[in-house]
Amino acid sequence: MKRKILIFLLFIFVGFFAAGCDFFGGNQTLPITLPESSTTETGEQSSTTTTIQSNSSSTITTVITSGESSSSTTQQTTSTTQQSTTTTVEQTTTTTTEEQTTTTTTGEQTTTTTTEEQTTTTTTEEQTTTTTTEQQTTTTTTEQGTYYNVTFIDWDGSVITSMSVLEYNDATPPADPTRTGYLNYIYVFTGWDKSFTMVQSDLTIQATYELQYSSQSDYTHENLLMLIATMYQSTDEAYLEEEIDMMISMTGALSEHELYDMMIIVDKLVTGLPNVTDAADFHSLMSYVTTLGLNGEMVANVGFNMMNGAMTSELAFYQEEIIYYQTRITNAQEALDEIPSKIAIIDQEVADYCNGPAAMYATECLAYYNQVKTLIDLDTNHQFLTRKLYEYEIDEWDYKDMADMYRDYYYYTNIDVDPYQAGQAYQAYQEILSYYDSSQQAYLTSIFETYELYLNAEAVFLDTDFSAIENYDTNGDYIISMLFNYLYNGWTNDQYEYEYSYQNLLYNKADYETTIQELTNRIQEMNQEILMMTDIMALMADPEMEEDIKLVIEMVYDGFYAMLGEIDQEMFDFMMSMMMFNDYYVVPKEMMSVQMDTGMGMLSGMLSSLSPEKVTYLLNSLGDMMLAFEATMTLEEKTLIADMLINIMPYMIDDDSLTETMIANLVNHFLPMVFNAGDDIAGFLSAMTVQKTQAIIELVTIIAISDDNDRL
Repeated sequence: MKRKILIFLLFIFVGFFAAGCDFFGGNQTLPITLPESSTTETGEQSSTTTTIQSNSSSTITTVITSGESSSSTTQQTTSTTQQSTTTTVEQTTTTTTEEQTTTTTTGEQTTTTTTEEQTTTTTTEEQTTTTTTEQQTTTTTTEQGTYYNVTFIDWDGSVITSMSVLEYNDATPPADPTRTGYLNYIYVFTGWDKSFTMVQSDLTIQATYELQYSSQSDYTHENLLMLIATMYQSTDEAYLEEEIDMMISMTGALSEHELYDMMIIVDKLVTGLPNVTDAADFHSLMSYVTTLGLNGEMVANVGFNMMNGAMTSELAFYQEEIIYYQTRITNAQEALDEIPSKIAIIDQEVADYCNGPAAMYATECLAYYNQVKTLIDLDTNHQFLTRKLYEYEIDEWDYKDMADMYRDYYYYTNIDVDPYQAGQAYQAYQEILSYYDSSQQAYLTSIFETYELYLNAEAVFLDTDFSAIENYDTNGDYIISMLFNYLYNGWTNDQYEYEYSYQNLLYNKADYETTIQELTNRIQEMNQEILMMTDIMALMADPEMEEDIKLVIEMVYDGFYAMLGEIDQEMFDFMMSMMMFNDYYVVPKEMMSVQMDTGMGMLSGMLSSLSPEKVTYLLNSLGDMMLAFEATMTLEEKTLIADMLINIMPYMIDDDSLTETMIANLVNHFLPMVFNAGDDIAGFLSAMTVQKTQAIIELVTIIAISDDNDRL
């Protein structure tokens, strides 16, 4: 049914296109050549024959005979669409053309012939007939009666046979057509979509089929369980039953029986591939699973359903993650809300001490505490920024060296003024800063802006005279100068409950605020993902889009299968070596272990282990594989890919400024470049010579050596 809808839409498109040619093309007419007329006279009778030939593969011959009897016969053969022709006996025929008009008068009969867009209308006193069809249509009226065109088409719109049928007679159907199934499904011909008896008009009749499952496999539910258990290496029956339900949903299998047959194919591939020892085995295995039912249509159906299933699962995952993140945000906010009260406890502890045992120094005591709090606040802000150095890929030792240089620069600028020493320190600071890119430099600059604020507060603190209270002691209760340590490490309150230190509370506050912001941003991102996937899934639910997506998947499968045909023994050996299944081309293990972390070193090692002749062969084989893949794609299929991208991209691009027209222009501009690039790459690879390969190997080796030296 989906294909019928698509075919119907295509026919409508073709019809509108043909009807609109003149509209969009202005006053365009088909070139028509009229050869010279020949007149033959015999006795009392004369005839004029005019032959009109056009670029639409149409030939119209008109014979006019004069004397006591006059007749007009029109014969027409055409392959164009939307063309109407009517011919009658003993009448006047008028045909209109913009370019040329031919009039022939003989005896008692006058015939005027004019042609306009290959349309002929015939009028008689007894009847008027005008016929228009979309298919190859000819309605002919002769002395025997009116003939109608009857066309039998297959499920995909292809013409099986076409015939002319005399009015009120039955059309003769062709032999029952066949349609290739997929997996273990077969299409059974069920007849035609309309009657073709007592024909009274032009008809297009389509074959109908019923999809039936015809597997001869040894399916039972127990066998399916056993197969899944073997594949998943599990004996948990409840888990396996869940996996069966999930697989049916993901693959779109219509029954457990169909799923079993799919799993047989997968099992044959999984168990067969490790046993493949040469290219012949590989092709044999692929041929075998093809006979089991692996083909483009099966892959397209399973692939489409898996895409839908994967997006459905991802939607559910995102929704669960959002709930989880929202819970974390709630918990972090609750903890954040408690921090002011915990800080208030510390403030009260200190105030009680300063106004109690240290009452004689209460003012100095509280001033000391407030300055320490300022230092801790600024230092915490500074240190919290340094926690994210790794996110910007900034070396921690570089930061520490810069901090030393910056402190020296600050000291020689503001305290022990020495312009030369200050300049030297700042130059060293800038030199390290210059190693990094602009975004890293901006982040480091923000860190040292907070560091300078801390150094300013520290200078004020150090410049304040707290000598009167620094050594104050009341029966060992508190030493004022130790408050700084308490504020960093915390203490136990009167109820012997541990209180967070002031600095730890500030760290936690910054952590909670950052966490809440990060989780909020992540939730917003996931909501955008959910909207995008929901829109795409709604688009995929459109029958036409579903059919198009399946056609693209099938197209890719066809290209993949064509590419497999280019894999010979030499290419097979190389593929196996890349997967480490044998040592045919493998770089010696000791060389690989040394070069694993040296950029292009491993590639140069691989290339140097092959002769230039073998590398040339492999590159040419890759070119052949790309060309084989490309050869399976028609212009219409490439256009289909462009249309799909134009439909789907608006949902994937989070940019309101991009209109559908702009997206269509981008796709239509760049996609041909991508296809052409594929051809160019394949052509480049196929054109490789041994000399070119040798030059590439030498160049890669030089780059790898240079890379190694840079690392050293």
